[in-house]
Amino acid sequence: MRKRTLLLATAVTTGLLTALPTTAATAAPSAAPTADFNGDGYGDVAFSAAYAKVDGKGMAGYVAVVYGGATGLDPAKHTVVSQNTAGVPGAAGNEDTFGTELATADLNGDGYTDLAVGAPGDDDGTDGDGGTVTILWGSASGLKNGTTVKDPAVSAHNNWGNLLTAGDFDGDGKADLAVGTDTDDIYVVRGPFTTTGTTGATQKIPTPEPAWIVDAMAAGDTNADGTSDLVLTYRVHLSDGETTSWSKGVAYLGSPPARTPPPPAS
Repeated sequence: MRKRTLLLATAVTTGLLTALPTTAATAAPSAAPTADFNGDGYGDVAFSAAYAKVDGKGMAGYVAVVYGGATGLDPAKHTVVSQNTAGVPGAAGNEDTFGTELATADLNGDGYTDLAVGAPGDDDGTDGDGGTVTILWGSASGLKNGTTVKDPAVSAHNNWGNLLTAGDFDGDGKADLAVGTDTDDIYVVRGPFTTTGTTGATQKIPTPEPAWIVDAMAAGDTNADGTSDLVLTYRVHLSDGETTSWSKGVAYLGSPPARTPPPPAS
């Protein structure tokens, strides 16, 4: 029988993000950001079809985007994007599961919302099931073209893109991506992101204790300091091995940017 519980881990310092101490907290409401891929002022929605067949490839996966308008979502204004779409890196393959995870943010700071897409079953070159993360770029005509987000530790795991969330974890005004794999490590890739594939630095965020896998993660400003925080749930094995596991949770607080103090009064 598998037992699970949810706990907050003790404080762990990790540089960019710091684990939240085990204390009581009051939740604060926050508004979810609206995706606007074509910059027309109306919200758009991306739907995942990660197990769909694409050009005969089972479970290749695609993303369907429906654009909003004055009367709401307009089914006539939609697009379907797969790895066989012109301008998108790679090619649709069996069990790539393109679209398993989605994250929205203006990743290159051009005013259009972009869409990060995880394909954890994708073969990244010779790395079978290594996984890929692709950014589909927003534009005046909607999502078009794509760029691969480089895996910083290809040999350390598989399923890059198994989890995705976006936020500004260092408070520099540029969106960052948190990416999960098939291990207990999460990687935060700092922005800005560019269409040529360059990014900011990458930081590995370990769980407070050895874990089997990270199950879920989300980003939000939990303490209202102006930076995004990262919340994870992960599983650890008990002494009897893999037959029993506990689920735990940890919140890593983002680091607000350093502020220059005002000059002394004359």
